[in-house]
Amino acid sequence: MKRLLALLLSLLPALCAAGERKPDAVVATDGSGDFRSVQDAVAKADMRRANGTRRPWLILVKPGVYEERVYVQRERGNIVLHGEDPETTIIRHHMHANMPGPDGKPIGTFATATVQIDGDGMILENLTLENSAGPVGQALALRADGDRLIFSNCRFLGWQDTVLVNRGRQYFKNCRIEGH
Repeated sequence: MKRLLALLLSLLPALCAAGERKPDAVVATDGSGDFRSVQDAVAKADMRRANGTRRPWLILVKPGVYEERVYVQRERGNIVLHGEDPETTIIRHHMHANMPGPDGKPIGTFATATVQIDGDGMILENLTLENSAGPVGQALALRADGDRLIFSNCRFLGWQDTVLVNRGRQYFKNCRIEGH
């Protein structure tokens, strides 16, 4: 219990600051932001970390449906992905475990995630992560391999095995997970 409290207290300043401070990057499907893709904004965050900044990189994700996969590499943690509303801010992709890979064999569950987080100290809020593959088998909306991850007011939509918490510590607050 003490460790969970310490985790939450260590990430509280970033969580509180997200609503007050100017974002470092804005993602908008209509081109009105700095990026049209969440993945491109995450890649930019790595550059900021390389410059020695400890403050989390705040990415504001405007309402829209982002048809893409997002992969946060281990060295790209310390990011806040802040959506405006989980009903209208959706990151969606459609891979499933039985899809053939480059070698012709099924790719397996671990390779299907719409959002895969290997980086530590991430916060996602007011977002929907969806794997829209449908009733074809295992299809992850989220694969969490990072430590100290916070999900607040998020929706996770999938068919089977919607969320995979593989390692590390995660905190889910006011979230909805749907799947079979």
